[in-house]
Amino acid sequence: LGPKALTHVSDFDKTVDAFSNHDWPGNVRELRNLIELACNSGQRPLSLATFLYPSRMTATASNIFGSYGAERPFKEAKAELIRNFEQQYVQNLLKMNDGNVSKSARHAGIERAYLQRLITKHELKS
Repeated sequence: LGPKALTHVSDFDKTVDAFSNHDWPGNVRELRNLIELACNSGQRPLSLATFLYPSRMTATASNIFGSYGAERPFKEAKAELIRNFEQQYVQNLLKMNDGNVSKSARHAGIERAYLQRLITKHELKS
């Protein structure tokens, strides 16, 4: 992402600084997941640095995660987060593409059959 993807140059500078100082334990997968999360968040202006360090997130960005405290097992909280993300993402994707499943799958970069399984799983379309 370049400066044009961010609204303010200062956001770009903060992002470059944050990315340079991060250890990247997850390597490319962590970076990919971070960018997908930020792009799908609807947060504008987009500041990837806030997603890199969740403790510094704005209220809007932290709403993505809901309240996943440590009172529940990790696996259970993660499954709920993924379920909520899938459902909202597919709903928005279908709405953006006027309910056209093939067009939605192309837009999301996933197989049509996988999108169809997600639609069925989340009971989004009869």
